Amino acid sequence: MMQNIILFGTGDRGKKIFQFLQEVGADILFWIDSDPDKWNIRLFDLPVYQPGTVRKYKESVICISAVDAKKEMYHTLLGYGIPKERIVGFSEMIIRCGKEVFKSDIAQESGNGFRQNILFDCMNGLGLGGVEAWSMQLAEELLKYGRSTFLVVPQNAKAPDHRLETQILPVKAERNQAFSARNIKGIAESLEKKLPCTVITSCVNDFFLAACILKEWHPKQVKILSVVHQGIPAAYKEQADMQQYVDRYIGVSEDIRQGICEQGIETDRVLHMTCPVACADRLERTYTEDAASPIRIGYAGRLEVIQKRLDLLPGLLLELDRRKVDYQLEIAGMGAYVDTLLECIKDTGAEKRVHLCGMIERNQMSCFWRRQDICINLSDYEGRSISVMEAMANGAVPVVTKTSGVREDIADGESGYLIEIGDYARMADVICELEKKRFLLKDMGEKAFESISEKCHMKDHIEFWNQVLKELW
Repeated sequence: MMQNIILFGTGDRGKKIFQFLQEVGADILFWIDSDPDKWNIRLFDLPVYQPGTVRKYKESVICISAVDAKKEMYHTLLGYGIPKERIVGFSEMIIRCGKEVFKSDIAQESGNGFRQNILFDCMNGLGLGGVEAWSMQLAEELLKYGRSTFLVVPQNAKAPDHRLETQILPVKAERNQAFSARNIKGIAESLEKKLPCTVITSCVNDFFLAACILKEWHPKQVKILSVVHQGIPAAYKEQADMQQYVDRYIGVSEDIRQGICEQGIETDRVLHMTCPVACADRLERTYTEDAASPIRIGYAGRLEVIQKRLDLLPGLLLELDRRKVDYQLEIAGMGAYVDTLLECIKDTGAEKRVHLCGMIERNQMSCFWRRQDICINLSDYEGRSISVMEAMANGAVPVVTKTSGVREDIADGESGYLIEIGDYARMADVICELEKKRFLLKDMGEKAFESISEKCHMKDHIEFWNQVLKELW
């Protein structure tokens, strides 16, 4: 596996796998790429050839770095006479090389007699993100039931709550070194000290691949539960590539569950869950019904362009201004786009209408949402937005894009509004309508609350997880 490797694809993932293979001392022959403009150039001092070149290298191992085009690239190689066992995907290449190069510190299986640890993927840190919030909440609740839980974080990450300090498991990994051999080896070594374990992953990242390597070393002591939070076809395809390692898949929406099953994974291995959110027994709040006061709009989440599409927000503000909507917008969260967003808000002349609140403590989010009439979300994709669910649990009317899971929670035109992805002008139309017909806010807000309150209880969620964990072992 470590000799005579050819890399198919010169994009970002191709460069990542090249760097990984260099770190572990693999022998790389050259690149191939389907783009004629890249033929006969050199990349990292290796030549790039057209795909047909591999006809003369049928004994080599060819690594496909792409996800979306993997199937097409795979059949291209078969057409050139490459044996299927010589064709390897990005993740599988890392796992095979890692198993061979990284050394296990534990020589023998120790059986399942020890207390099982539950390890959550928190490699993005412990910030405002919905995945991290859910992981922290579930880890804390399972601890109350006598289970041993840990939040796996990069070194130097801190717990936002002192109650979680004993559950933090720092690993030797840097967030800006994704898919590096150093990261994956460091994570695998740390996880190995917690055998036997159930590993709960959130996407195919360094943590996931380290867990797969660990399972190769200790197949009887490692269970992998892949909780799929991304509602996009590329994520389903990538998850399907890992099915030999995964014991159960859990989609956070019915859309995701169906998407995974459509990749050919057995339906009895794919479950569906609804993440819990804090929800009072009764909705007690007021709405801005006085036309002399600005309607209140809220957004909570990462301030990013990729996925969250905060770059569309200035356009939405301009559309609201054109419609002469009287509003106040509060934004909770931080991210790489914050400085640019501040400049754009200034350029649109909306400084007096828009307030950036920064990071808000998790236990203060209910207060944040109870003072909002409307919740907005501009994302291109979600798993099932916990932020939107929290807003609905506090009676804010959701005006959000049609991402995964929203149809499970929002009846369009009754308990909120579903907007085509990218159509911020339509979002402005809806907000304008609500501003004119404020009597709708209370009725729709109560229906939003009822939709969430009936299915988001922590007790039901814990029962689901205890049953899943019991069946695994």
